[in-house]
Amino acid sequence: MAQRAAERTRVRTHRCAVLRGRHHRQLPRGEPRQLGLRGNRRSQRPVLPQARLDRGRRPRTPESRTRDTRGAGIGSRHIQGVRLQPRDDLLLPRERCRSHRHRNHRVDQRTRCRGVGRRGHHRVRPHRHRQHPASFRRRSRRRHPSEHRQRPPLSLVGEAGGVTVPDELAPVSFRVDDGVGVITLNRPEVRNAFNAEMGALLALHYRHCDENDAVRAVVVTGTPPAFCAGADMSSGGDTFRPRDEGSFSSSGVAFRPWDVRKPVIAAVNGHAVGIGLTLALQCDIRVMARDAKYGIVQVRRGVMGDGMSHWTLPRIVGFANAADILLTGRTFDGDEARAMGLCGRVLPNDEVLDSAMEIARDIAVNVAPESAAASKRALWESMTSTREQIDALETELHHRLMRSPDAREGVEAFLERRPPRWTGRLDPQ
Repeated sequence: MAQRAAERTRVRTHRCAVLRGRHHRQLPRGEPRQLGLRGNRRSQRPVLPQARLDRGRRPRTPESRTRDTRGAGIGSRHIQGVRLQPRDDLLLPRERCRSHRHRNHRVDQRTRCRGVGRRGHHRVRPHRHRQHPASFRRRSRRRHPSEHRQRPPLSLVGEAGGVTVPDELAPVSFRVDDGVGVITLNRPEVRNAFNAEMGALLALHYRHCDENDAVRAVVVTGTPPAFCAGADMSSGGDTFRPRDEGSFSSSGVAFRPWDVRKPVIAAVNGHAVGIGLTLALQCDIRVMARDAKYGIVQVRRGVMGDGMSHWTLPRIVGFANAADILLTGRTFDGDEARAMGLCGRVLPNDEVLDSAMEIARDIAVNVAPESAAASKRALWESMTSTREQIDALETELHHRLMRSPDAREGVEAFLERRPPRWTGRLDPQ
């Protein structure tokens, strides 16, 4: 009986140490000790009752009570190479103390409040490896709506000569690189299939390139693996459903590449089918991938070619080749496209964008902005003008360019063998 009573006293002494979160040294058997409420609450860590671990083991000696630090980590103690585990029945949720009128005073359910010590009321913390119940978890402060993180708006105009990068997740992205505006069709998960939102953004970026003096040339490309696979057919049979006659236009883009008073280069770095190819036909220069498929296949979908392809294609490749492409709806590769005169260069897919950027940077440095705008205007108007009309237009444009300071700068830079410094600006529209 005496031995059992001493055992209970020993367990109770250790339990008190666990609830206080203090490291407890093993006391000699039969010498209970009343422990006070001392120590810093921040440094309190639960220690497990040694009596439960001593059952069925050999008697402890002073040497065995030495702490073995091999492999010891935060919240763990090793005795004779054995890692002690916490007692689940002592790690219960905390509840508010009812014997004192202190709001933040909480104690374990298995203990009673013992009063006030030197550092205030005793607070028992559960073991750090045990998760708090959901009702006792710390709740974060609810933020004011003005503090919520908001998505930055789409920004198009940056500092002069800087890099402008709008939302990278937009269907059509835009950036400026060394005076070259790069417009990227950015829906790679559907091979950049074209929809109304892309048409609106494409027109917005074209207009921005026309008005921004920091942009000297434009490159249009697509995020691999395609340039543009055609119309977005996610709506199934309603893809080509009837539209309002007042709002629908087959051109796809309200502000087209030939409306931009700067050279627009199409870097067709992958498949371009349907409106994907007709959009490229609206550009001034085309660099196309050799191993991609091209075609205006709308006649095989129950409609017809769009994007003014019946006006651009015959003037680019001739009537015979245009009829072959538009009336059959067949596809062809890059080598055949070059043979028909559809593009100026055919390269491997991964070299198309670099080649287009090289052309654009050369234009941005060595071509006067006003000269490029005037030559582009005369080139596109020649498709619908007579020889006399083009002669009158060229004469008018020459008079305008000869009054520009770039006419003198171009000659002086050539004679001095230095890069030109263009100062001419396009008139705002």
